[in-house]
Amino acid sequence: MTVLRPRRVAGALLAAGIAAGVGLSATAAVAAPASSGRAVTAGARWLSGQFENAAHKPVRNGTHFEAKYGKTWYPDYGENADAIFGLVAAGTQPHKVAVALKYLARTIGAYADTSGAAGGPYDGSLGKAAVAAEVAHVSGLPATHFGGHNLLALLKKDECTAADSTTGCVAKGAPRNIFAGISDSFVILAEARAGGTYAPSAAAVHYFLSLQCGDGGFTSGTAPCGAKGTPDLDSTSYALMALEALHNHPARVARTITYLRSQQKRAGYWVSQKVPNVNSTGLAAAALAARGVDVSAARRWLRSQQIPAGHAHAGAFRYAGTFVKTGAAVSPSVLATAQALPGLVAHGSLAVLRAGR
Repeated sequence: MTVLRPRRVAGALLAAGIAAGVGLSATAAVAAPASSGRAVTAGARWLSGQFENAAHKPVRNGTHFEAKYGKTWYPDYGENADAIFGLVAAGTQPHKVAVALKYLARTIGAYADTSGAAGGPYDGSLGKAAVAAEVAHVSGLPATHFGGHNLLALLKKDECTAADSTTGCVAKGAPRNIFAGISDSFVILAEARAGGTYAPSAAAVHYFLSLQCGDGGFTSGTAPCGAKGTPDLDSTSYALMALEALHNHPARVARTITYLRSQQKRAGYWVSQKVPNVNSTGLAAAALAARGVDVSAARRWLRSQQIPAGHAHAGAFRYAGTFVKTGAAVSPSVLATAQALPGLVAHGSLAVLRAGR
C-alpha cells in the first residue's frame, strides 16, 4: 500500500477493513489461475465497475473513490490515479480512464491544495496527478493543462533551493511539502517523462538519490537514508521506476534490483505489512520487468490471488488473502487490483506506461 501525504483516515480504514474482510480466503479451493491475459482483462472489468457515485455506491457510471472513517466519507483522489495506472496497463476500459482523469482534473485543487490555503501545494499529489495525465495522455488532459493548472510548472516552481522548515523544504532539490519518499519518486517520474525544460534538475536528482539506503533499497521517509538506513519495499519499487525514467545511474539501478530480488519469497510474492502483499508484488514486478528481470513467479502468484470466474466479485484481487469490503466501498481490494494489474503486463512500469501503447 502506498501513501503520498498524511493518510490517517486511510490507515485506520485499512486496519478496520481487513478485520471485517469477507469472501474467499487465500486457502479457499479455487480454479486454476487464469492466464495473464485473461487475468488482466477480468481485473480491469471488475475495477471499472468499482468507481463510486454521490451516494458512495460502486456503480458502472461512478466517477471516483472514497474512504469512510467513522460516519464520514472522504474522497480518495489518489486512488483515481492508481485506477488509471491499472486500467491503462490492462489496455481496456479507455472510457473509464477518461472519466477517472477528468475527475482528478476537476478536483486537483482539493487533492494538491493548489491554492496553498491549507499549506500546500502538496508536491506528491501534483506529481502523482501529473504522471496519471502522462500515462493517460490520449484522454486529452496533459499535465500542462490539467484542471486549469500546469502541474509541471508548479513542480518546478516548488523545487526547494535550500532546506527550510518554514517553507516545507527538507533539502535543496527536494519538492516542497512532501511526506514520503514515494512522493519524490512521483515528482521525478513526472519531470523525467516530460523532459525538456521540465526535466529533473541536477539538485532534484541528487536529493532523490540521497534517499537510497546502503543495501540498495530506498527509504519511505524524506531524509537521506545513509549506509545503515532502513529501506521500504514500495518506496524502492517506485524509486526503481523513477531511475528507469532517468535513463542513467546504472550502478544505482543494479543495487536497487539486488535489494528487491533479495526480498522476494520463493513462491514469487513480496511481504509487506506482515502479509504476502498483492499491492507490493504488483509494484515490484512492474518495476523489475522494465529492467528485464524475470518476474514470471510473481505473476503466477498474483494470478493465484484473483477471484475466479463464477464467484462474486470475479476479477478482483484479494488483499492479504481476503476480499476486503469496507462499508459500501471496497477500497483495499480496489487498490490491490489497481496495483496488481501493472505487474502482470510487459510495460507496467510508470517509467514507460502509456495509453494506446
